[in-house]
Order: sequence, then C-alpha cells, then structure tokens
Amino acid sequence: MNGYQAPPLTRVNKIVLITMVALFVVQSFGVKVAGFSLQGYLGLIPSEFLGVRFYTLFTYPWLESELMSLLFNGLGLYFLGSELERSWGEKVYIKFLGTSVVLAGLLFVVLDLLVLGSTKMGGGILVGSAGLTYALCVAYAVLFPERQFLMMFAFPVKAMWF
Repeated sequence: MNGYQAPPLTRVNKIVLITMVALFVVQSFGVKVAGFSLQGYLGLIPSEFLGVRFYTLFTYPWLESELMSLLFNGLGLYFLGSELERSWGEKVYIKFLGTSVVLAGLLFVVLDLLVLGSTKMGGGILVGSAGLTYALCVAYAVLFPERQFLMMFAFPVKAMWF
C-alpha cells in the first residue's frame, strides 16, 4: 500500500451524488411499479432538443439508466471531482461541471443529427454522466499527471495515461 487516502466528499459532489441516487431510485421504482420512465422527460433526445425540450441539455446527466453506471460514474465524481473541487474552489468547479455537461450534450446532438441520424444507431436518448466523468479524467490528468491509479485494482498507471 502506498498510503493513499480518499479525498473527503465535497459539498457540490455530495449534492450531485444525492440527486443522482434519488433520481435513480425514482426511475427504478417508476419503471417497475407504474411503468413510468423519467428518461423520456429528462433524457436528451436530439430530434426534440431544438424545440420545447431544450432543458434536457441540463437534465440528462442527473439520470443514470443502470446501477453499474451510477456506481462507476459516482465513484469517478467522488474521487476525481472532490480533488478538483478542493483545488479550484466551488465556483470554478461548478462552471467546469456545467460546461462539460453542455459540451458533451451538444456533441451528442450534433453527431446524432449530422452523422447517425440516417442510420440505425441514431435517434437514441442520452442519459448519464459518462461525458462528465471523461471530462473529470482529462482535467485530473492535466493537473496531476504523475499521480498513480490502480487500473482494475491491480496495475499502477499514471493519471496522464489513465
């Protein structure tokens, strides 16, 4: 062991994680009990994005569709995001989260409308915070390139390569 200690959970990340877990529970029970899905209301659908559903550009990362994606994106937010929030401060970190979410959503919309729209792969709903997690990985690697992670809990890898 190298004595690594997990960072304390910061205020912004705590709010984001609690919101994600709460919406996951509502979504899971809604689908099982009432046949009601939040994905149709909060998910980013490119064909409906330019109309009334512009708000989905900001709501899609709050809703995870699977437990494993909630777990891994939540862990990424906790480990990487807490460190970044402590380094940058709350205001800069919130701006980074917002910018990352909007850019990931816009990239999805552009790719779907211009490239995938005419194929069988187009027309999907985007939910989940994977784009945000990738942005956190890049920011962490830029700020702390020499720090090491245990890839698959066994192989040490520097952050710049992770």
